[in-house]
This record gives sequence, structure tokens and C-alpha cells, in this order.
Amino acid sequence: MSKGVKYLLIVMLVGFSLTPTFSQSSDYSKFAVSADPIGFLFFGPGINVGYVLNEKTVVNANVRFVSFGLLAYSMRATANNMYDFGGMGYSIGANRFVENVESGLYYGAILSLDIQNTKYDENATFAWHEKTTTYGVLVNGGKRFKIGSRYYINAGAVVGIGVVNFNWEYDNPAVGIIDPEAREGSSVIPIGGLELAFGVFLF
Repeated sequence: MSKGVKYLLIVMLVGFSLTPTFSQSSDYSKFAVSADPIGFLFFGPGINVGYVLNEKTVVNANVRFVSFGLLAYSMRATANNMYDFGGMGYSIGANRFVENVESGLYYGAILSLDIQNTKYDENATFAWHEKTTTYGVLVNGGKRFKIGSRYYINAGAVVGIGVVNFNWEYDNPAVGIIDPEAREGSSVIPIGGLELAFGVFLF
């Protein structure tokens, strides 16, 4: 990730944080937890913890179970003779609401990190394993629908770019002597998906 992108995101997050703080009479919940089941179709379902910074800003921390994502699994399974796949995703970011943190339109910025480990060609002479690390810079937007006094649904989309670093090795290091193919590299890819989160305001 370039320094310019890092500085841009830092400025965006700082900008979110410099908005007016709560008044003493505010009744907004400070914490919320949500789950994203639609992640089963993409890059894994996630659990998000949100901290309400002020009436219009939420800072988020998210964990995703990449190995349960159908799209992530399919991308690995169709490429080679895969027999084992696992991975986790982590992200931090902030959402800014047009009205207030309880409902209405929102937009935001996200920094993400995905780590995937895949094994191929089980029990074969050329069995090998690969580690893929993806650094993502994304923006998201959508709408929050409040249900009752404590629950909500977020519906939206996320798009961005990712820098993918990969490294693979044979399970039997001796095989590499007769196959000098490059075992590491990187690429830049587009990232996108839908957001559908069911959440609850805690306290």
C-alpha cells in the first residue's frame, strides 16, 4: 500500500473524528454489534463492533471468516486440485451518517486485511501450499433501517482495490530443486460486494 493512500485514509478517519461530540442529553447507544450473513456468498460472514463517536459517526472493527465464503472458496477450488482452505479477514473503518447513527443514509472508508492459506494436490509428489495476503482500501455506502428501539439493518455495497501478495512452497522442499518456478509475487485487483448486516444497539 502506497504512502499516499495511507495518508489519505488517515485524513479521512481524522476528519470523521473531528465532528462535534455528544451533548450531555444525547440518548444514543455508544456500542453496537452486527453480523453480516450475506458474506457466506462472497468473502466470508463477518462480525462487526461499532463504537459511536458522535451523533453521525461510527468507528468499526470487523472480523470475517473467509473460509466460509462461497466466492472465496470457489476461486481457490477451481484453479487447482485444492484439498484444504482456510482464512480470516480483519478490517477497521468509519461510517458517516447523513442524519444520525440510528438510521438513514451512510458512507465510509475501510482498511482491510485478508489472510488465506490453501493446500493443493494432497499426497502427490508435487503437493504444495500457498499463503495469500490481501491489503484492501475500500469505500462503502448504504442505508440503516432502525427496527424498534434496539435493532437495525444495514443494506449497501462496498467497492475498492486490493494489493494481493502471494507466496507458495512445495510440501517437500526437495521438489523445488527440479522446478525453479517463481514462488512469490503480487498483483492489484478490484474488490466489491454487497453489505447486509443485522445489528443491535447495546448500551
